[in-house]
Amino acid sequence: DELFPADLTVPEQVDQAVMGSKVVYLTVGLPYDIKVWRRVWPTLMRNVLDACIRHGSKLVFFDNIYMYDREHLQHMTEETPMRPTSKKGLIREEIAKMLLKETAAGKLDALIARSADFIAPTNSILVEMVYKNLLAGKKADWMADA
Repeated sequence: DELFPADLTVPEQVDQAVMGSKVVYLTVGLPYDIKVWRRVWPTLMRNVLDACIRHGSKLVFFDNIYMYDREHLQHMTEETPMRPTSKKGLIREEIAKMLLKETAAGKLDALIARSADFIAPTNSILVEMVYKNLLAGKKADWMADA
């Protein structure tokens, strides 16, 4: 495996990063800002899909569960319907459907691995929704009926 730094919004850089790869792991995280997500995610995904198709690379996309509604979070399967309830969820649905369209057309061999949260020392849902709010003197936000 090789790590290759690239600006994924620049098609030529994505192409260089993907070239020669049998499997591409898309594990990108963007700032938690709807304006950034709207602007960057569709372009980034299109560039990665096009490069993988061009080079015959398989794609593993690590995604979240924002495109699901709460009703389906307990028992997710491949058949779980996408019913986003947030603006970020709509964007995640859009990019997932971009990938699924290419696989359905037989142009790309790919899978989507979903996780409820990505944990990092400086970024987690607990930090974003609870600790930062408490430090600012606000109520904590919860993603559940509590």
